[in-house]
Amino acid sequence: MSGIVEKMLEYFLETYLCVNYEEGDTSLDDFLSTYVIFMPIYQICTRLLSIYKAKPQQRFGENIGLALQEKVKVIRFILEWYDASRETFFEDPKINIFLDELYDLILVDMKIYPQLKEEITLIKSIIENDTEYKDIHLRKLPWKQRNNIDKPNIIRQSDEGYNTLTIYTFIYMLE
Repeated sequence: MSGIVEKMLEYFLETYLCVNYEEGDTSLDDFLSTYVIFMPIYQICTRLLSIYKAKPQQRFGENIGLALQEKVKVIRFILEWYDASRETFFEDPKINIFLDELYDLILVDMKIYPQLKEEITLIKSIIENDTEYKDIHLRKLPWKQRNNIDKPNIIRQSDEGYNTLTIYTFIYMLE
């Protein structure tokens, strides 16, 4: 498959998250594993939000049912993305901002589309998993505790031995 990343994203939203998905095809997983090479996270989040927010009149007369389908496809894509990269999903803080904004949009849309009740619980569980992930991550890495004792001190020019350290560093670099 070839094309610009935005078109590939739209292709996956159209084909892989509806009835046309074939079980043995790994294209979606491949895309989710490699998209960061071609498309930064903020760009994919922005694109997904714009697809989610698109109004029926922006889609040349599509009816409300199709707008609901597009919203559900975006949410399902996010679920697939989360499942494919669970360990690294929350590494970029932009993901949290994106999920919070999407959650707020779904809350507003639930007044028009009560069918989004299941989707909002899924997004909420992903958001809650972020806090669980952070707790587990901190427990796994006890040496990363946030206290001043563990933090390295910055070397300043006024520190004793600064000039000696600079000379040794310079000599080492020359060798």
